[in-house]
Amino acid sequence: MRGTHALGAAILPRQQMTALAYRPRDSDPICFVKRKGPIEMLIEKRELYSSPNGDRWFLSRDSTGRAFIRHEANPSSGGQTSDIDVGAFLSRGPLHPEHHALLRLISTLVDRGE
Repeated sequence: MRGTHALGAAILPRQQMTALAYRPRDSDPICFVKRKGPIEMLIEKRELYSSPNGDRWFLSRDSTGRAFIRHEANPSSGGQTSDIDVGAFLSRGPLHPEHHALLRLISTLVDRGE
């Protein structure tokens, strides 16, 4: 899988966080900052699916505009975070609930009035 790697979020003082983490409208994703060497990269994410065992999948976008799926494993299985290219995510193996959730979200982009 292209682009799969573990990532960590930076812990920032609240004064700095208000400038970096925001939610302009209730429907918007929450933004947070991750550290990648000395450069801070803004990641936006929207939860797609949360499994009964605690795994979570997010449609995510970095500050360059690259969209990807972020998988956060449940804490009891190690809590690893991995990023997966959207195409690779949809094309691997049989479709599971997290795949169907992404497809439902994509289908909401179609204007029913046209």
